[in-house]
Parts: sequence; C-alpha cells; structure tokens
Amino acid sequence: MNGHRTLVAVAMIVALALAGCGGDDDSLPETPITGGAEGAGPIAKDDFIAQADGVCAEVNAAVGTVDSSSTDTASAAGQRADLYEGMMERIRDLGQPDDDAGLSDVLAAGDELVQAEQDARLAAERGDDAGLAEAQSEASSALAALQSAAQAYGFEKCGQGPSAPTAIPTTPGATVPAVPTEPAPVTPVTPTPPAPLPAPTAPTGGAGTGGGTGGSTGGGDDGANTGSGGIGPG
Repeated sequence: MNGHRTLVAVAMIVALALAGCGGDDDSLPETPITGGAEGAGPIAKDDFIAQADGVCAEVNAAVGTVDSSSTDTASAAGQRADLYEGMMERIRDLGQPDDDAGLSDVLAAGDELVQAEQDARLAAERGDDAGLAEAQSEASSALAALQSAAQAYGFEKCGQGPSAPTAIPTTPGATVPAVPTEPAPVTPVTPTPPAPLPAPTAPTGGAGTGGGTGGSTGGGDDGANTGSGGIGPG
C-alpha cells in the first residue's frame, strides 16, 4: 500500500516538473509580430504612423485634462501612468511596420515614461518629497526623449506634448447664452434748414393802359358833337 502511494506521489512531481518546463521549451517556434489579421504581412509605415498618431492624440488630450484639473499629485501621476501605459500597448498592437528603423527608441522612451510616472505616484503616496521630485524629473526627461524619437521616426501627434482640449462640452439640447455686447454709439443727426421760398413777382401795368384808351376816345366824341352844332341854316 505504501509503495502505491509512493508511485502516485512521484508521478505527480514529474507531471508538475514537466508543466513547469513547458514554457521554456526552445523547440517551440516564436510567433512573429505581424500587422492586421493573422497571417498578414507587416503594416506599411505610413499606415502605422497614421494609426499611432490617432492614439497619441487621444492620450495627449486626456493627459492634458489631468494636468489642468485639481487632482492630487498621487492620483494625477497614477492616471498619467495608466494613460501612457495604455498608449504604448495600443501602439504595439498595431503590428510591425515595414520600416522600423528608430521605432525601438520611441517604444523604449515610452516605457521609461510609464515607469517614471509610476514611481512618482508611489513617492506621492508615501509622502516622499525627494523621491517625488526625482521621479517627476525623470518623467519630464522621458517625455522629452519620447517626443524627440517620435519626431525623428516621422510621427506628428506622438511627437507633441499633452494639451487639454479647447472645445467646451455642452449638454445636448441646452441653449448656450449669448454673450452680451455693448450697443453701438448713436451719432446725432444735424437737421437741415428748409430752402427759402421764392420772392413774390411784382404786378405788371395792364390796368393803366386801359384807362388811357378810354380817356382819348371820350375826348373825340366831344369834338364831334361841337363841330356838328356849328352848321345850320343862315
């Protein structure tokens, strides 16, 4: 009975040993890093840069929002560490570009940035001011190295620093109040004086002409009457 138990124990030990060594079997082929679907070739560098820049733009906006908020130091450092760690994972998941010269510098600088932000969070949680200052300095240097390496590789957004978005979010259906403006100054209008009326026209001499004609005619009649009275029978 004891011999049976011993054989069972040995079998279990061997099984565990084989299971533990299974991950270190050098005979297993390594899985190549490919872009896109399984079995596809490397991703084009231009496509890789365009997709990675989209990831970096999102993270830069998120980190900028964290930096401009009133979050405490430890929480802010932790959020930055998580954001940058997720950024590096998403960039690696895009696949291997067909031209990766200089890409390793970008990835290495990104990993250093993540580690520095994690160190800053731990130092802030412990109240270690000296350790926090050192970690923040390392994070600043790692971020500068990441931007420099990204620009050298051809990135645009990944070569820029974090910045909070400028757009103001609004609730759907809400009315944004208009900004009051000062009324424009009113310029007084000077009244224009009316034009003068034309002077009255003097009357003509028509009435005097009629009077003169009548007087002459009357005189003639008197003369005729006088002449007629001088003729008579002797």
